[in-house]
Amino acid sequence: MRTILLKTRLLLFIFFASFFFSACQKDDVLSDGEKVANELKSKYVGYNFNVVAYSNRNTSATSDTQLNINGIFITVGNTTYNLDKLISYRYDNTNSIASLILYFE
Repeated sequence: MRTILLKTRLLLFIFFASFFFSACQKDDVLSDGEKVANELKSKYVGYNFNVVAYSNRNTSATSDTQLNINGIFITVGNTTYNLDKLISYRYDNTNSIASLILYFE
């Protein structure tokens, strides 16, 4: 009888311990900005090209440089943009001038 009680307690302990540890695992859910940052880094970091950024405030920044991405922020010239606010981007190689054009909210 005592061994059955000990086995039952041990099984309950294992069940609750596994439930607790599985509930505490961190989800690897990325924000849109993090997804875009990873995509831009994988495709364009390390290459020199003209980067042009436009925002809805009718402002733009241009820089002839490599991408500078820190977390979900990208710096173009002296202006830093939040990649969570990125609407779209495109790569353009017209007239042999490689450009990355970024459109922000």
